[in-house]
Amino acid sequence: MWAKFWTCRRQNPGGTSPLIDGKLLGFAGIIDISTALTSDTKVGEIKVKAGTGPVQKGNANFSAASPAALTPTAAATVLNALAFNGVTFGVDTATGRLMAQASDISVKYIQIYSELAGALNFGDCRYKRGYGSYFYNGFTGDLKSATPTENWNEDTTVENDNGWGDKIVYTSPGNRGTAQISIVDRRLSIEMKQMVDGGTWIPGTATEPEQYNPPGPDDDPNERRIDVHVFTHLFSNKQNTSGSQTHVEEKIYIGCVGHSTEAGGAGSWTDGQYDLTAASYKDLDGVEQNSPRSNFYTRSQWEALNMQHGIVVDNWAEA
Repeated sequence: MWAKFWTCRRQNPGGTSPLIDGKLLGFAGIIDISTALTSDTKVGEIKVKAGTGPVQKGNANFSAASPAALTPTAAATVLNALAFNGVTFGVDTATGRLMAQASDISVKYIQIYSELAGALNFGDCRYKRGYGSYFYNGFTGDLKSATPTENWNEDTTVENDNGWGDKIVYTSPGNRGTAQISIVDRRLSIEMKQMVDGGTWIPGTATEPEQYNPPGPDDDPNERRIDVHVFTHLFSNKQNTSGSQTHVEEKIYIGCVGHSTEAGGAGSWTDGQYDLTAASYKDLDGVEQNSPRSNFYTRSQWEALNMQHGIVVDNWAEA
């Protein structure tokens, strides 16, 4: 087994997984997105991707939608006017939130990106506090380690007399608890740091530097939940060379929270380390499950999934 790649994306507001929900959720109620739009025309760029389809982008015009008092219904109308192929917007009946969904229910992954997407609360973001719900690119070959830990509650042992003067010992096994994953990557990514830690990420201009500010004491820590995927090559031969793996294992940690640290000292490259904990979650049937969930892909199934080249985007900002 050799941990090779990884990726992650933000959860929906309300603490649910886009992977399990099959949809992306945004804001509820009435919000002001004026700061995410051009001051005069009230336009903002947004990018979407359904499955392995191309990244589509459009300029959403909110001038007739009261951007200072925007409702999910009005936002869905504006976004649907862009006529993105394979993506529809609406209002989720269960939560009243703005919703983005793939038109084809067989499409497993849908993604959304931009400052406007963050302002619309996709990925549980806010303006300047995230760019939506999309996969972070961990297929760069920079993963150094992905160390899992599965926590178990202590076994319970009871000793008693059985009524005939004999000592009886009864032991019941402990239950599975939380799962933890510690990821060390050669890249120190501000993008990933904001996903895990929160804070504000402000793009630079011709005269001002790009800026990242850590989360303040009043920031909501519940805005920082992510789903993490770790991909491991599995080998069956005693002696192997690159490319001789028989399967790719995908371990999915649902609803992780944690923090990042910088590893490395003077005169050396600095790594990014992400220490994350995943508790239990509810599946589509409402049954409580523990992380990680594992998928074992054959070589042909992995190629057909096309996660590395067809789903994960190398550079969303330039897409």
